[in-house]
Amino acid sequence: MVNFGSVAFATAIISDTFTGCNLSGLHSSVTTEIAYFNIGEASFATHPGETVPAMSFATKGLMKTKGPKFILGLSMDALGYILKPYFFDPSRKIPHSEYLCSMSIGPQTRELIMKTIEALTKE
Repeated sequence: MVNFGSVAFATAIISDTFTGCNLSGLHSSVTTEIAYFNIGEASFATHPGETVPAMSFATKGLMKTKGPKFILGLSMDALGYILKPYFFDPSRKIPHSEYLCSMSIGPQTRELIMKTIEALTKE
């Protein structure tokens, strides 16, 4: 029998007002969950939407364990695309940004998720 060590689990709920380009006329508050946990030396964090690789690398950088690090995308929620704030600036003329923004809940989503994960990794 293999002993996988202890399991530590922490969750956080983000509830905030968003100003995404697809929320006009709809509810402007979204609540979601994020989890961070360890199984033995392995660390896991959830992203509640589709994120870019840079966000996964930043999340792994917050993890303190020396073992494997896993990011579970579209976990515990499906908030759509989690984009960098400049995608929401129409003057940047990023290809397909209008569509991508319409499938996102707002430019501050990424920052809120990262702040929450940072807080969870310190517990």
